Parts: sequence; structure tokens; C-alpha cells
Amino acid sequence: SPHSGSTLIMDADGSNQRELVGGFAALWSPDSSMVAYFGSVNHTTPSLGIIYADGSNQRLLVEETGGSMSWSPDSHYLVFSTVEPEGLSLVDVQDNRVISLISLEGYRPRQLNWSLH
Repeated sequence: SPHSGSTLIMDADGSNQRELVGGFAALWSPDSSMVAYFGSVNHTTPSLGIIYADGSNQRLLVEETGGSMSWSPDSHYLVFSTVEPEGLSLVDVQDNRVISLISLEGYRPRQLNWSLH
């Protein structure tokens, strides 16, 4: 049985259940090719990571233990909350380039939603 904090995938009927990745707050990309999550990569570094839906290419994006994130509609970017300093940043999931967007001193968002409007 998978440990607490695991992200499971399975067939539509619930069969063939298996662990995709350890971690929490897993979020599928809009194109369903990747899953972003908070947790640890290789069970060592608290981080924001991604893994492909087939279980390949698990990698660290940002050494960050923030609590919220949202995918861009094209699945190329993740916006996420930061802890030190408190704010919002954007990471390109292809090249790990991080851009600090805004400082939110004393405020940490609980939920982020990417919108085109």
C-alpha cells in the first residue's frame, strides 16, 4: 500500500492502481502530460517538482515548500507561492527559469488560479 502523501494513478475503472510520485497537492497539467507537486525529489529536498504522466522525467523545478500553484493554460509555466520571501513566482517547466512576480509581505495565498481574462 502506498505511503501517505502519494499521488496515485489508475485505469478509469479503478484497477491497476500505482504510485506516480510521493508528495502532496498534485496538480495535472492542462494537456495531461505532467503532474506538478510539492514534496521531495528523490526523498531528500523539499521542493516543487514535476513528473510526466508515464512516470518518467521526475525533476526538481524549485527548492520551495510553498502551498499553492497553478498551471498556465499551455502547460509551459507554473505560478507558485513562495515562502522566503513571501510572494508569487513563475517557473518555466522546460528550462527551470524562475521569475519573481510580486512580493506579498505578510500574506500567503491559499489558492492560485491562472486565468486568461
